[in-house]
Amino acid sequence: MLGRVLVEFDRDEVRFVATDRYLLSLRTLRPRAAAGPPGRLLNDADTLVALGAWAARAAEVTLVARPGGAPLTVRHPGGTREVPVPGGTFPAYRDVLAGLPEPSHRVVVERVRLIAALDAPAGTPPPSPWNSAVTGSSSPCRTGPRHRSSRPRCGRSRSRCGSVSTL
Repeated sequence: MLGRVLVEFDRDEVRFVATDRYLLSLRTLRPRAAAGPPGRLLNDADTLVALGAWAARAAEVTLVARPGGAPLTVRHPGGTREVPVPGGTFPAYRDVLAGLPEPSHRVVVERVRLIAALDAPAGTPPPSPWNSAVTGSSSPCRTGPRHRSSRPRCGRSRSRCGSVSTL
């Protein structure tokens, strides 16, 4: 269970880092604007989850962090919240990341589709917007204007696929 979340911020990004000593979770956000010196604060995960649910209702949220363990101020058009900063220590996650080889790929996926793919029985293709036979969509196959095989990926015959053109 992730108990604490480290929040680091500078002019270029806001990083949320959590670990339970075995797993490391890192999320980076790009601020529209930033002022002041870089900083970091440590807070309880439950507090930040509740704050995130409240802040998610707004298109823009302002964070005001002050030095010396002062409360974090979070503002948006719906109101203002003062969040206590309990402090403490956090593992040197940057040292751990520096010891890892550079990743060769990064994939951005929707959480719901990833969970569906992981929960699907072996050999079952996951739901995909590119495969209308799986999704039940009536949209044309997206394999291109001409099919090289007798059956396009959309599952339709060549004559029924909306993206097939004659040669």
